Formats: sequence, structure tokens, C-alpha cells
Amino acid sequence: PEDLENLYNGALNHSARRVNRGVSGGRQEMFEIYREMIDLGMLTGNGDLIKAHFKNIMVIASSIGEFAWATDFLEQHNAAIIGNHHENGVHFGKGVIAFFQGQPKQAEKYFYRVLRNYEDIFFGLDARAYLLKIYYETGDTNSLESMCDSYRMFIKRNKQIPARRKGSYLYLVNLIRRLSRIPHFDREKLLKLRSDIENGRKVSNTKWLLEKIDQAVKDSL
Repeated sequence: PEDLENLYNGALNHSARRVNRGVSGGRQEMFEIYREMIDLGMLTGNGDLIKAHFKNIMVIASSIGEFAWATDFLEQHNAAIIGNHHENGVHFGKGVIAFFQGQPKQAEKYFYRVLRNYEDIFFGLDARAYLLKIYYETGDTNSLESMCDSYRMFIKRNKQIPARRKGSYLYLVNLIRRLSRIPHFDREKLLKLRSDIENGRKVSNTKWLLEKIDQAVKDSL
């Protein structure tokens, strides 16, 4: 059993890297691995569920349109999240589902509920990242600029965040702010940003960033 679990964890890490690089099919692959691990009791067999796995599962399932499965998983397993984070998990999970269903205002409400009362810092960090994407997609530039400033300050001042993770979060904030400030008719700057993302550090939102740039480039033609 230990060897089998190590194999699945290795496959999961490999898929996570493919997802971060924006490789086509990476999310579907990661979803299938997670689903098999759950069926085998590897993630929830002892009644506990690591928060990182919970968040990944909600995001991966929702991002490929498995909304019914994600909703069932949320209802069945939110109480198993390790630590006292069940309420945060419910709000975060519902926000993720709403975001990928194209309901930004509904998603925004759930993510703000996470920010009102969270004990795990990474729920707060990820909720802010989704709010940045929502503000970009809805054209709310004032809220986006304000969130970028507060997000950067929160990351820099918080000592619980490892230095490497701080760099990744700050990099994401800078990319979204940079994208938001490029006029949609400026194809040259959009392509430059796309090149920088493809050749730079890979973050979990690489696919989203590239999709938004491609749409902006298309609009500029």
C-alpha cells in the first residue's frame, strides 16, 4: 500500500507541474488521479483531508466543468478538512465552483466570506487571487488596483508565508496588474507579456493568464 501511494503521489506531482505550465490535458489528468486516490481511500481513508488537496480538488474539478462532482465532493468531505477550517472550506469551495460556472458576483461574495474569518493563511491568499481575476474579468479596475496594493502588502508583511511562496504570489499579482494596464489595442505589449509568462516562473494561474492575453490579442485585431 505504501508503494502504491508513493506512485500516485509521484503522478500527482508530475500532473501538478504540467498544470502549472499550462500543458493541454494536464487538468483532466490531475482530476483522474485525484478521483482514483479518493476511490482508493488514500486521501480520506482516515477521516482527514489535507487542506492543500481539498483546494486542488475543488479547483481542478471545477476548471474542467465537473461541477456536479465538485459539489458532491464539497458536501461529503468539507468536514474532513484537517484543522478548524470547515466553514472556510465551504465558502472557498462554493466560490471556486461559482467562478468557473461564470458567476463572478456570486463567487465574489463567497471569497469575501473567506476573508472575513479565516484561520488558515492560504485560504486568504487564494481567495484574494480569485478576487483579482474576478475584478479583471468584470472590468472593475478600481477594485483590482486596490486589491493589488493590499495583497502585495499582506504578502510582504506576513511572516507565515515561506519566502519562495511569497515570490510566487507577488509574481502573480504583478502579472495581473501588468495585464490590466495594457490597452486591448496594444498587441505588441500583449505579446511581450505572453512571452514573459511563457519563459518565466510558472504559477498555478498560468493557463488563465494566457487565455486572457490571447482573448485581448484577438480583440486587438
